[in-house]
Amino acid sequence: VVSSSAIDGSLVAGSPLTFRGTVNNAGSANAGGSWVAFLLDGAEIGRQRTSALVSGASEEDSVSGFTPSAGNHTLTVCADIVNEVAESNEGNNCRNTAFTIASPPPPPPPDDGGGETPPEVVNPNRSIDVSRVVPCTTRVHFMWSFSDVQDGTTQTGYQLQIDNNSGFPSINYDTGSVTSSAKERYVTVGSQINFNTTYYWRIRVRDSGGLWSSYVSGSSFATPQHALPNTGFSWSPSQPVSGSEVQFSDKSTANGGAAITSWNWTFANASPAASSNQNPATTFVSAGSHSVTLEATDSDGLSCTLTQNVAIGFAFPEIDEVPPISSVGSSMSSLWARMVAAAGF
Repeated sequence: VVSSSAIDGSLVAGSPLTFRGTVNNAGSANAGGSWVAFLLDGAEIGRQRTSALVSGASEEDSVSGFTPSAGNHTLTVCADIVNEVAESNEGNNCRNTAFTIASPPPPPPPDDGGGETPPEVVNPNRSIDVSRVVPCTTRVHFMWSFSDVQDGTTQTGYQLQIDNNSGFPSINYDTGSVTSSAKERYVTVGSQINFNTTYYWRIRVRDSGGLWSSYVSGSSFATPQHALPNTGFSWSPSQPVSGSEVQFSDKSTANGGAAITSWNWTFANASPAASSNQNPATTFVSAGSHSVTLEATDSDGLSCTLTQNVAIGFAFPEIDEVPPISSVGSSMSSLWARMVAAAGF
């Protein structure tokens, strides 16, 4: 089920919005991965893949960059949109959220000739981006717009600050003054800021005339509980051949006190082609480089996927040993002697 949905951004026409939905496994059994659909006023605008969820686990998915027109709208978030997961109740997978987009404010009055005016930060926004393919990183994506209607300048720099206190008494992360026209910045959770922490952030911009805007704060955010699993595996023998069984060994580890609880293996050009065992075996049917993929999921429902190529050699046929020529000659001489004796010569 979709336990909650939210809309991030300024609810003003022309402002980009991020739509969020939290999918929760409310059943008593574990659920596999599925697609979450986002609909705006009944029309689908995007899908995100939700990883496998153990009973009681949840995951937030989002789509960004939409600018609805002024007026009333409805956001609908639907879990398991293509019915991949068997459920006792298929009718409670969607959640609606009504919202209103206001008309944009009138433009500011023209410059009264008093000189340049500082620029402004418009529509500060952020999203948490999770990559579930090795190296399986979690990053916070910060975005903003630049405005200087009166002077017509452009952005030439920015400074982003993050702190776990809304008063910013001791900045946890600071880009410093960055010379760039980019209006986005990625910050990696785990190396640049911490997991399981609520943060506050603010941004200021510099125009082409060298003037800085005031700091503008975006909405606070909470980083995930802990890092995604460290997925890994090995195989034996290290130089397998086609037609012979290959044993795979899971080397995955979990973070934050969690444990790896499920494994999803796929083997290219092999039999069996898939397995949910922790340490499966399979046989590759032909030589060549074949991909093997493992998705490891921890007890908090977080998953990470690793793909490695396994080089499969040719299986050479067994050849019977041929006796030396001298032995063959000796055997033939013995046979000839017995034939002569039998004939009475």
